[in-house]
Amino acid sequence: MDVSFEEKSYGFLKPTNIKFTIKVARHDVWVTAFYLPPEVFHTAPVFFLTTELPENDYLAKTISHKLYDANPKQE
Repeated sequence: MDVSFEEKSYGFLKPTNIKFTIKVARHDVWVTAFYLPPEVFHTAPVFFLTTELPENDYLAKTISHKLYDANPKQE
């Protein structure tokens, strides 16, 4: 059996308290943003979006499960 989602915690990402909804298949889905400060990896500032919020149902939460995972072994 394969694990379809592995929860990861990145302490260097800062919560922004930005929350908004988008329409996905005519349903509202809540999205929030996390901020990656440029000094962490010496890059440009980056915002990462996630749908992993208690306001969303299970299906909406899964939208961003693999969004930023660069594991080439998983398809």
